[in-house]
Amino acid sequence: MKKLAQELIDGRVRLYDELQDPLRLWEIYFLARAGGLEIPPCVSSYLDRVSRRLTERSVALSEGRAPRGTIEQALELHGRGRGSVVAKRAALRRQQQLVVDVIEVMAKGHRQTRAIDLCLEQLEHSSPSAVDRRTVERAVREYKRKGWRAAGGRGGGLPPEPSAWTRQIKAR
Repeated sequence: MKKLAQELIDGRVRLYDELQDPLRLWEIYFLARAGGLEIPPCVSSYLDRVSRRLTERSVALSEGRAPRGTIEQALELHGRGRGSVVAKRAALRRQQQLVVDVIEVMAKGHRQTRAIDLCLEQLEHSSPSAVDRRTVERAVREYKRKGWRAAGGRGGGLPPEPSAWTRQIKAR
């Protein structure tokens, strides 16, 4: 159990280092506590920063002053649009799904170009979001170069299931 917890922690530390997603630090904290392991320095440092900011807010409020910043900022969860933690997580999951779907179609004997075309056609029908060919090609190229870690599966997470539409694609 401790070995598994440590592997999950190590993966999430790497992911935090790469993406600076503070929610990963909370996952690391939980895993370390649940596994009876030492809290990594990146988590301790984060908790020190957050507790200082929250204490400053508390003191300001008790003195009748307006606190600086928001709680979201104190927790380092700020950001708007594509820069927000939630948006980054959604983009990562979308990238994972694209890679899984392209691989699923390729496993049925289709070439990569055709698999990407089919994914893009499906995206146009289901959600006309701005995902272009280069985004999909880059995700697949990174997956081929580095494996699942490059496709977003860096923190010990499992890949998503192939989308339902991929089951309708006939093998070549």
